Amino acid sequence: MINCIIVDDEQHSIEILKHYVEQVPNLNLVLATTKAVEAINTINNCNVDLLFLDVQMPELSGIEVINAINGKSKVIFTTAYEQYAVQGYELNVVDFLLKPISLPRFLRAVQKARDTIVSHKSEEAEVDYVYVKTGVKSQVEKITLQGIQYIESKRNFVEIHQQSKTTSVYVTLSEVERIALSLQV
Repeated sequence: MINCIIVDDEQHSIEILKHYVEQVPNLNLVLATTKAVEAINTINNCNVDLLFLDVQMPELSGIEVINAINGKSKVIFTTAYEQYAVQGYELNVVDFLLKPISLPRFLRAVQKARDTIVSHKSEEAEVDYVYVKTGVKSQVEKITLQGIQYIESKRNFVEIHQQSKTTSVYVTLSEVERIALSLQV
């Protein structure tokens, strides 16, 4: 499920986008608002994946909103002004929808956003295993991180103790610590 917010200073534009969002399975509308500050607060307090964002608004511009959310949500610009396309590209928005927005064009933008969000979430997924080179020549073994009971230093190698077996790995304990920190285990 992709949680999304619509921010536009024109209620008519919000209604059109709400109608389009309702047509797309797996899009969950969290908020539709004319107030940019309300959207920023929601993004900071909830898991919002995607923001449909107008550029020219009275309180804060869409560009100011992007800077305020600091990459917490992917953004699709929804605007009547095509001169913001280059700036949107520079700000790494997922897509740029020029008003009036057609449903087919909206659907293409949502698919592009979905692909980007899924890819981003996959990168952020927790690593739950590592591959280690064992004491046996050229043998690599997959170690499930949850299954490790403890790691014991044995001079120039370590033993990884799991519930059902112990694996000898020719690395130092400080190297294991460096790897663990890089995985944020």
